[in-house]
Amino acid sequence: MNVHLVSVVGSDVTMLPHMLAHYRNSGITSVMLNVHLRYPGDPVLEEARQVARRFGCDIAATMTGGVWTDMQNAVHARISALGTDDWYIFADQDEFHCFPAHDKGVRG
Repeated sequence: MNVHLVSVVGSDVTMLPHMLAHYRNSGITSVMLNVHLRYPGDPVLEEARQVARRFGCDIAATMTGGVWTDMQNAVHARISALGTDDWYIFADQDEFHCFPAHDKGVRG
């Protein structure tokens, strides 16, 4: 079983390096970084690419226009269609989830 981080980023990627650093040390197998663009040529795409490259990941998908929840819904549908037993952590770039290890006596 693999654990994947899934996120949709938009107009600002300020917290993205912090989020990727946090999850890099949390046993994440891969990152599915999706970028919602406000308009064609939105510079946030290149900003997100630069941050992603620093952490060894790439942009999974982009969407231009509309509302960001449209992109999130498309990502949910794409993952659901995979039909795997993998785990997917959906997190905004300002969400830093922590999952205690079961071997430390914590039951989840």
